[in-house]
Amino acid sequence: MVLAKLGVSNLIGCDIQTVTVANIGTSIYGPDDVGILKTEACRAIVTRLQGVEMTMHTRDIRDLGELEGVVFVCVDDMDLRKEIVMSQCVPRPGAEQRVMRVIEGRMSAETLTVHSFDPGHEPHVKEWERYWFPQSDALPALAGCGARPAGADYTAGIAARIMAALFVQWFAFETDRAPVAHNQVRYDLTTFDGHGFVW
Repeated sequence: MVLAKLGVSNLIGCDIQTVTVANIGTSIYGPDDVGILKTEACRAIVTRLQGVEMTMHTRDIRDLGELEGVVFVCVDDMDLRKEIVMSQCVPRPGAEQRVMRVIEGRMSAETLTVHSFDPGHEPHVKEWERYWFPQSDALPALAGCGARPAGADYTAGIAARIMAALFVQWFAFETDRAPVAHNQVRYDLTTFDGHGFVW
C-alpha cells in the first residue's frame, strides 16, 4: 500500500495464505477479508484505494525462480528469508544481476530492523548474513509481539514506511539526488531510539 501511495505502479506480490483474524490488527486487511486469499484481498484493496492494479501470484515464492527489480522480503520465516535472498536475489556466478536491491524488514511489537542492500555486492550480502539467524532461534509469534500484541499493528506500519523510505532513499542515491543510501535501520519503539547504518 505504501509503495502504491508513492506512485509505484509495477507491483508484484506473492503469497499462498488466506487472511485470518490475526492479520486484521497488523496489516491492511479488514474483517470482510477473512478467509480470502491474501493476494486477492491485497489486490482489491490497493486497486480500490490507490487505483494501482497489482500482479499477484498465489503460489510459493520459491516457485517463481529468479526474481528481478527491487525485492521486498516480508515473510515470517527467517529460513525462508535466507532462501529467497540467496537463491532468488543474489546472482549466480557469471549471470546477469536481475535484482538491484533487496529490502527486508523484521519486527516485534517493540523493535524493528530494516535492511536495504545490493544482492550483487558480496560485502553487502555478507553483512546481511551477519544479522540473519535461523528460524529455530526466532521468538515464538506471541513472544515476538511481546506483552502487548496490539502493538504489532503500529510496529508493522512503521516498518512498512521505513522500508518504503529506504527504497526512496536508494532510488535518490542511484540518481545522484541523495548523498547516502542506508543499509540498515534499527528502531526501538520503547525508547524511540533509532539508528541508520551504511555498510
